[in-house]
Amino acid sequence: MKYRLSEEDFEKVFDFSVKYHLDPQKSSTTRTAGSARGLGGVLDSFMHGKLIEIGVAHILSSLSPEKELITDFDIKKTSEAKDDPDIVSVMEKGSKRGPNIYVEIKNISLEDRYVGMTVEQFDTAKSIAKGEIYIVGAYLSNEKVYGKKERDALGMYLKKRINNPLLAGFANMSGADVVIDYAISGKELETNGIKFLSESLFYETELFTDPGPQAIKLIERGDIPRVLVGKDIKLDLYMQNPGHKTPEFMGPLEIVGQIEIFEKINEKSLRRYIRCISDVKITSSSVGEFLLQKGKIYLFNMTTMGRNPFLDRNNLWIAKRNIPFLQKKGLISGLEDNLLKIATKI
Repeated sequence: MKYRLSEEDFEKVFDFSVKYHLDPQKSSTTRTAGSARGLGGVLDSFMHGKLIEIGVAHILSSLSPEKELITDFDIKKTSEAKDDPDIVSVMEKGSKRGPNIYVEIKNISLEDRYVGMTVEQFDTAKSIAKGEIYIVGAYLSNEKVYGKKERDALGMYLKKRINNPLLAGFANMSGADVVIDYAISGKELETNGIKFLSESLFYETELFTDPGPQAIKLIERGDIPRVLVGKDIKLDLYMQNPGHKTPEFMGPLEIVGQIEIFEKINEKSLRRYIRCISDVKITSSSVGEFLLQKGKIYLFNMTTMGRNPFLDRNNLWIAKRNIPFLQKKGLISGLEDNLLKIATKI
């Protein structure tokens, strides 16, 4: 589901960001690193996220037209700032009231691997929520295909407002959409989520990927030895970096179909590859379902994410790619169902 952003939406967010920056009570450093932050940093911090909140609120309001859902555009004193939900009030029947449920709106990327909240965020939400908790993930898109840099919210806004050829490469503001990717309840997160503690590894969830032409050539030439042929088996986990702990939460990986496994051992790394003798389905209760094609070779991609793969917060997460699998099993409601629940209950 999506909402087409208006010029007024962009203006509202830009005005808020500038007023926030100029407010003498607001710090000119970032909250986490403590580094200096100017107007550009404030605009970059707020524009994308606030546009996402506006879009989600409009989509939810369209599902319950008698309600207008209001996001937070008040500039509070630092001492008054608190962990409010992202929809802070509701206009209904001519009067304003507080929300009946807690909605957390996440500004996400389609490349995100996990869905959820930090443990501290989730515990805070539970302590102040009047009713249920819902988490909605949405991203900024455009009617034309643009890269991530070209879809930058501030870039789109400046292109419209400033006649400068340097800005021509940005997407048009008039084609900007907020698209909702997922919506889950706090109960669904708590029931199906996995707790990843601070200092644990940030694991990749796309486990079967393109191995690259060189690996395919080596396998077909026989230079990477075959170590197993199996049908309808459980696939053992491993790590490409032998010094990293194996993510036991991902197992067992249940295979339906016939495969060959090839293994390349280097001095400091290990690679396993799968060649599908038949069409293959691989399932995991924590990372979902993978459909592999007969005759293709895949890298069994057991690795971590990012340059520093160690988490700095405690997190309660569901693998994003596992959501359709959990929905199929009836453990998580569908996107439209959960959005309608939010719009009705709020």
